[in-house]
Amino acid sequence: MVDGSQSMSNAANGKSTTDMRPPNEVVAIHGGNYIVSTIDEGGYYHWDADNNTKISIPTVFAGQMGRIHSRKQTSKPTNMEYHAASKRIYTLLDQRGYSFGKQGGRDCRKGGFVIAALDTTKNDGERKTDKGQAGKVNNKSFTYFNIDHAGGGGKVKGFFDCKSGPQDYWKTASGNNAPGKEAMVMMGSTAISIHNNKLYIITGEIPGLSQDIGGMYVVDLANADEYGFDDVLQNNKPVCDNNRPHYKWFNEAIDVVTENTNKTFIYSKDITKHTQTSDAGLG
Repeated sequence: MVDGSQSMSNAANGKSTTDMRPPNEVVAIHGGNYIVSTIDEGGYYHWDADNNTKISIPTVFAGQMGRIHSRKQTSKPTNMEYHAASKRIYTLLDQRGYSFGKQGGRDCRKGGFVIAALDTTKNDGERKTDKGQAGKVNNKSFTYFNIDHAGGGGKVKGFFDCKSGPQDYWKTASGNNAPGKEAMVMMGSTAISIHNNKLYIITGEIPGLSQDIGGMYVVDLANADEYGFDDVLQNNKPVCDNNRPHYKWFNEAIDVVTENTNKTFIYSKDITKHTQTSDAGLG
């Protein structure tokens, strides 16, 4: 069980902060060890749980042990999923509080959720001069579920193309002039889960915008593009139905399972305040 309260301010073992920052999520990866995400910009750690220590293996983050991807662009993780076939970690980042700008009627100044794919076969580039630029071994070491995915911003309810959304910066330049891909931003509470080579993304209602009650998108990881996601336009893939009332209930965490061999179910923790039982689906 990982302490997700973020109440700790020192390393997880109570000693030096060089050991491991306070953890909030863990996933098992190939080789029998784990990747642990930590609070804020603490980064990710390759962890040997049996021996309670960081571990260095050349095939995992090119031997990096800790503070991997310790950067603002991959900060504030809330949920992680590991896809064994691609050796990627998909991490949901709660970047509410970062301003992503305002343009016309779209106000992203309160930030939102973004999703990053971390390639565990490459070093993070954070302590390298190349920063993962094209032609380098760590090119695309992290990438975003970006504004070209899911048919582009606006095709899925609750998925937005914000004016100053974060960008994966494995190329030079910064801000809107950077050639890196810009992340899709989800303003409502969002949850992810991987099941049977599919990444399920559900975003709930947006505070202050009652008409936007969320949307859902399923990424086909078996046919992912170079960014670790898929493109609905290129693959002629239909977008899930928008504005279904029950999407707003999937706003804290989800788990996707197959039962009776052929039926897939999504279970969720619901934190919506309901005024009547029928609103909660109990009527």
